[in-house]
This record gives sequence, C-alpha cells and structure tokens, in this order.
Amino acid sequence: MQLSKHFTLADFLVSETADKLGINNALDVVWDSYVVGNLENLCRWTLEPIRHKVGCPVYISSGYRCSRLNEAVGGSPTSDHREGLAADIYFDGFAEKWYEVVMLLVCNTCIPFDQLIVYRNFLHVGIGRTMRRQVLDYRNR
Repeated sequence: MQLSKHFTLADFLVSETADKLGINNALDVVWDSYVVGNLENLCRWTLEPIRHKVGCPVYISSGYRCSRLNEAVGGSPTSDHREGLAADIYFDGFAEKWYEVVMLLVCNTCIPFDQLIVYRNFLHVGIGRTMRRQVLDYRNR
C-alpha cells in the first residue's frame, strides 16, 4: 500500500528485531485505519519534505511497532511508534546531512513534528499529538 510518493506501508512494518525474534509486526485489525492514517500524515507532511531536502531515499529502521515488538526493543508503552506517529530514519550521507534536516524542521514551521531526536546513526521523527517541536540530542548516549 502506497502511503505517499516515496513511502509504502511495508517500509514501516519491516523490522530486523521482529524477524530475529519471530514477532509478527502486522497491524492489528482494530488499529488498521487509525495507524495507516497516521502513517500517511507522517509521510506526506514530514518525511517527504525531509526526503526532498536530503535529495536521496530516506530509509526507515523502525516504523510501526506492535506491542510485542515495542516491548522487545525497550520502547515506552506509550511510544508514538505504536500508533504510526513516529519513525526512526536514516539516509545516505547521514553524517554530513543530519544537521540540514534538523534545521529544515526547526526553521520551517509548516513541517509538523512533535519530537525530533538526533542519534549517532539515525533520527527519530514523531508527529505525536501535541506538536511540541521538541529537539533532543542523544548522539553521546
């Protein structure tokens, strides 16, 4: 299922951890339309502008997480990943381009985000419910 021009639902369901542990990270029937709607918004309004800025594909290392997978990775029980409201992303040239993405999101108030966490090798981008526009630097953790 295509969520936006460059992102599919499958991009958000793939998980090395789930594969390794034999966890089925499929959407729950009750959550289906809610999660898909959230993922469409995340893609359209936040991830597509990021992809445009970096000029190359944006890869998702952690997208939607079912409750078992979220628990297995040590995620918060209220993690935005559970509702399709967040993604951990990386892209080619991450070490050189991550700062451009942070500046894009911080300076462009038309691009929604609740939380942006910078890690050494990826960015956590969440649209959440509150749109705090919170930026955290976890590169040294």
